[in-house]
Amino acid sequence: RGFKFTTSSVDSGEAALDELLTAHAMGTPYHLVFMDWRMAGMDGIQTVQEIHQKFAGLDAVPKIIMLTAFGKHTIQQSAEKSGVDLFIHKPVTRVPLFNAILEVFGERVMDDQHAEVAVLNEELEASMKIGGARVLLAEDNTINQLVARELLERVGVTVEIVDNGQEAVWRLESGSFDAVLMDVQMPVMDGHTATRTIRTNPKFASLPIIAMTAHVLESAREESLASGMNDHLTKPIDIKQLYGVLTHWINPDGANLRFGRPPHGVTRMVCATGLLPKVMEGIDLKSALLRLGGQEAFLKSMLLRFTEHANIGNQIQAALQCEDFDTARNLAHMMTGIAGNLSAIRLQKAAHDVEVAIEQGLIQQESFLVVELVQALQQVLNAIQVLQPPVEQLPVDQPVGEARSDNTLDLEQTAIDPILKELSSLLELRDTDAELTLETLKQVMNRKSWQNDLQKLEERIQKMDYPGAQVFLKKIQDSMRSNPKFGCA
Repeated sequence: RGFKFTTSSVDSGEAALDELLTAHAMGTPYHLVFMDWRMAGMDGIQTVQEIHQKFAGLDAVPKIIMLTAFGKHTIQQSAEKSGVDLFIHKPVTRVPLFNAILEVFGERVMDDQHAEVAVLNEELEASMKIGGARVLLAEDNTINQLVARELLERVGVTVEIVDNGQEAVWRLESGSFDAVLMDVQMPVMDGHTATRTIRTNPKFASLPIIAMTAHVLESAREESLASGMNDHLTKPIDIKQLYGVLTHWINPDGANLRFGRPPHGVTRMVCATGLLPKVMEGIDLKSALLRLGGQEAFLKSMLLRFTEHANIGNQIQAALQCEDFDTARNLAHMMTGIAGNLSAIRLQKAAHDVEVAIEQGLIQQESFLVVELVQALQQVLNAIQVLQPPVEQLPVDQPVGEARSDNTLDLEQTAIDPILKELSSLLELRDTDAELTLETLKQVMNRKSWQNDLQKLEERIQKMDYPGAQVFLKKIQDSMRSNPKFGCA
């Protein structure tokens, strides 16, 4: 409907066939069908075969795009043989969906340059309507938190983050927000429970609460609305959808003069280039960079942070062996969202396949899906290894009473000074490459007396609290100035 198409939907292959035949008889034929593969009764492939049989010899055969959360090659081959025009995987976001429609009708697909211009236009339009708004983000995964923060701060929205629904309830009591982005699956208190709790307070009756989930089913949207949420966003985050939903609920006509300008101190981050290889196996770099507005430094830092999830495949396998299906499903769901935001397409699909198979009670028969997830995860981890250049380590603190030579101190100063200057500049620019520079600093600045301040500096940078990070960086610089052996310009 967002593409200005006239649409209708049915819940089975039989109903789809009836609808197509009725519309054709009335002289209002359908031009395009999106066909799910797995359905009760006739599956998608059988339905497509029936459509081609019924419409044989007619001029009004609709184009057919098949959607599926599964990626078996045999299914794709069968679908193509049955007469499917295009085969795409769930979850589907706006640009790939539009390009798929263009492709089946023989039109030119949106190229990278046009897509980038479209993203910039969407950012500009959003900043003019919701710049200066305050949004509470309830999300338990760090990578998803940072991606959402990056996209929102880019258009001048101030973001505050909490890790679960209970914290969201508490934070609303002490702060003022224009909207809440609420992840559905979180520990302590899930998003639906949190929303129902929030709605019991009359002062939050009109507060926009928007669900965020990797679930693409209509039933997931209906559940969100039933719990008191106003709208529903799917992961991975689609820029146009995110900005469009927030604009609709915060300042739909752009008339509220309180919005439309970024808060003081928020600037567009500098786009450093050449930080990533041309190709990374398992990761669609073009898609990821398009989503992040070309921010290579930000994407690189997110990919490096992804290594925190290196054991998730083993954790899912262990949970399944113990028949702890809830834990296994939640882990797969989390990985679906993370991989989607990083455009790790194969891993995203593999994790979603596992999640769906668990929900449908088919994971034991389709255990190969877990193997595919583990292999896809390892492919991404192997690709990320090239982003971690070896750092030459300097000597660690000497035992008490053992002297350190002037040469060692001079070496530390030579190594540290330029890194501190670079880190200070990156913090001034609010550049996410600051996190990478900090990792280098930690390798060379390994005296125990600085570890506490370095840890606090790292915490601020990870939360993108750049002014707070500058405070601790200055403390470290002052400490070095007080030592005659360490001069910081």
